[in-house]
Amino acid sequence: MTSDAGPAARDGGTVSTDAGGTGVDAGPPRVDAGPGCGDGACNGGETCTTCAGDCGACPPRCGDGACNGGETCTTCAGDCGACPPRCGDGACNGGETCTTCAGDCGACPPRCGDGMCNGGETCTTCAGDCGACPPPCGQLRAGDSLSRDESVTSCDGRFVLVLQGDGNLVLYQGGVALWATGTDGTTGSTAAMQGDGNFVLYGSGGVALWASGTDGNPGAYLAVQDDGNLVVYSSTGVALWSSGTCCR
Repeated sequence: MTSDAGPAARDGGTVSTDAGGTGVDAGPPRVDAGPGCGDGACNGGETCTTCAGDCGACPPRCGDGACNGGETCTTCAGDCGACPPRCGDGACNGGETCTTCAGDCGACPPRCGDGMCNGGETCTTCAGDCGACPPPCGQLRAGDSLSRDESVTSCDGRFVLVLQGDGNLVLYQGGVALWATGTDGTTGSTAAMQGDGNFVLYGSGGVALWASGTDGNPGAYLAVQDDGNLVVYSSTGVALWSSGTCCR
């Protein structure tokens, strides 16, 4: 029996294998995320506040929490803190008073010793501000005196006590002498109402030429009265001596 001697037909060809790599799903194509903080560019609405890394630090400004860029307690108290009290800040505080800072605390009310004669002050109530009161008319108070050719006149102007240039102390009504010490022709130069109550006429060298003899009455004073009498009164108003020329 004839057999097919030919070699069995074998597929000598190489089995074709898919040499390509198995395809891996790389995901959807990359989408550009757009501008973002940290991308190195200040864009997409970024600011120094929202993204200092891209946009740089913000310039100093009031309200940024740091006292810088020339800010002070006056221009930015929120960052630098409140200013300490000072005269001129519009508030009367920090120990300020009307004396030390009238602009903030207002003017001080008038008072004796403020250097101004106001608020009802007078020479009697505040001589320091208003000046000394002029001597009362017709009086020499303790410590007052007359020198030659000086005089004191009664309040009504009718009687005058004058220390004349001749040394005589004379009380006149008009041109009529009513009373005198009789010391004309002497060196009488000072008629003093002394603190001890004595009214004394002194000559040169401090020699007493005449006296009322009323020493021992501190605060006594001499009065040239409107009735023509010359009287030394005690501090309580008691007549200690008089010229006896009353009632004219």
